[in-house]
Amino acid sequence: MGVVTYPAGATFGPRRKRDCELVWVSEGEVIYEREGVGFACPGESLVMCVPGHEDFFRLDTRKLARHAFFHFDVSVELPRLSGVREGNGWPVVRACGEGM
Repeated sequence: MGVVTYPAGATFGPRRKRDCELVWVSEGEVIYEREGVGFACPGESLVMCVPGHEDFFRLDTRKLARHAFFHFDVSVELPRLSGVREGNGWPVVRACGEGM
C-alpha cells in the first residue's frame, strides 16, 4: 500500500502484473493501458489492475498526478469472484460515485 505523486508528463511501466492492484487516482488525469488498450482515468477514479496482463500508466501532461495503490491476491474461488484473474466482467476504471 502506498501513495505516489508524479510530475507532469511522467509515465510508469510497462510491467506485467503478478497480483491484483487497486489504484485510486486522486489528482490529475491518467491514461491506463492494459495490453495496449487505453482507458481514461479522470481524477477521483479507481483502476483495477489484474494479474497476467501488461499495463502502463501515462500521467497528466499538464500538472502533477497523485494516486494511492493497494496490492492483493485472490486465493479463493468464489462464484462472485470468478474471472478476476482474467479480468472478465470486472470494470477496469470506475469514477468515484459512479454506481457505487
